[in-house]
Amino acid sequence: YTDGNFGALTLGVEIEISTVAKVWTGAGGTDLNADNSLNWEPAGVPLPGERVLFDGAVSNLDCQWNLYGAQAGPVTLGNGYSGTVRVVSPFGGYNTLASASDVAVNSGTLDLGIQTDLTVEGRLLVMGGTLDLGQGYNNVRLSAEGLKVGAGGTLRALAGLLALAAALAPAAAQDGPYTVLQLHAPQPGMFGMF
Repeated sequence: YTDGNFGALTLGVEIEISTVAKVWTGAGGTDLNADNSLNWEPAGVPLPGERVLFDGAVSNLDCQWNLYGAQAGPVTLGNGYSGTVRVVSPFGGYNTLASASDVAVNSGTLDLGIQTDLTVEGRLLVMGGTLDLGQGYNNVRLSAEGLKVGAGGTLRALAGLLALAAALAPAAAQDGPYTVLQLHAPQPGMFGMF
């Protein structure tokens, strides 16, 4: 309707979240970067809320997760995937990855690298692969469902980081609904071992 010089338009909007997973193939030919749409099946980088799957039956190629500020749905490193998904910054600095659901590391390695902010709104499950907490200056935000490392899973961290994570867990900082573990490298001159 219109009223003088003003008008209004009412629209109905429906958002439909895809249940089809974006599957990593690494077949883009030029690089193994997540921002290369040809490295995914179906073609195109994962959109906010989409399920992301690394499936060894499709590809075991590593992935440089350089999608800045990605807001994925469930992220799964499936059974049989032997590659490494490494979170890196497209700018040479900080990067974030958020999952609106579970992150499951069933095989392969999820490596947080350095200066990564990982937020998991569901469960963080390490059941048969490796979660590498990275080189430091990383934040991991977990929902109340928390972190579970199964008998076949490995949680890898520099010696100082693992001790720090264990010390922080009972009294970790709260950031909204999340528990925050701030993981920083040991003091200069110290070294950590895996």
